[in-house]
Amino acid sequence: MNSFFQSLHILTEAELVQLDGLKRPKLLQKGDFLIRAGTVCAEFVYVRSGLLRSFHVKDNGEEVTYCLTFPGQPMTALSSLITQQPTKENIQALGPTEMEVLSRDVYRLPVPARLAGTLTLPLTALASGLYVCELSWPSQPPATRKLLVRH
Repeated sequence: MNSFFQSLHILTEAELVQLDGLKRPKLLQKGDFLIRAGTVCAEFVYVRSGLLRSFHVKDNGEEVTYCLTFPGQPMTALSSLITQQPTKENIQALGPTEMEVLSRDVYRLPVPARLAGTLTLPLTALASGLYVCELSWPSQPPATRKLLVRH
């Protein structure tokens, strides 16, 4: 995961070290699901080895694959991760798949009440809906803090 973020030249070394402490490993076997339709997504993953497929099921039961995720790529059920509503997609391992995982609870930080409404949020797109958000606010000394956010 760090190599992916390093390649984007957006996070500092200190931020990469911090990110490294937030991730955890996960292994799926062939046929295991990262997420199933009807559940709520809580993870952003980076595929280390193996292969994931994203698909939906038509009313007639036919599975339609619309995305394959290879090693070195990120994956998530994006709309569900953002809205915390059940997803319509399935993400399944096509073989043994090793991943690094960031839990939504780990990187979703509340905005302090005293700062609400005063933040400016320029977003820099990374990939697959992942952004670096530089937060700054007029009520505090000049400073900028980078956060990873999903949109």
